[in-house]
Amino acid sequence: MNKQKIRAAISYIEEHSFENIPVAKLAEITGYNGDYFSEIFRIHTGLSVASYIRRYKIRSEERRVGKECDPA
Repeated sequence: MNKQKIRAAISYIEEHSFENIPVAKLAEITGYNGDYFSEIFRIHTGLSVASYIRRYKIRSEERRVGKECDPA
């Protein structure tokens, strides 16, 4: 059950990664309160919400830049 809810939050992050995403919004999506969501998110991903979002943004940008530099 927790995995499905965390996956829903991750999907939201991926779809809205370049917007401001408050933990409260992600908690609302999962039906958890903010503190509990943050704890469960860290357990499932190994990262805080902020660290996960930051990492996702960096990796997305690296892929974008890599595609632009690829001569294929």
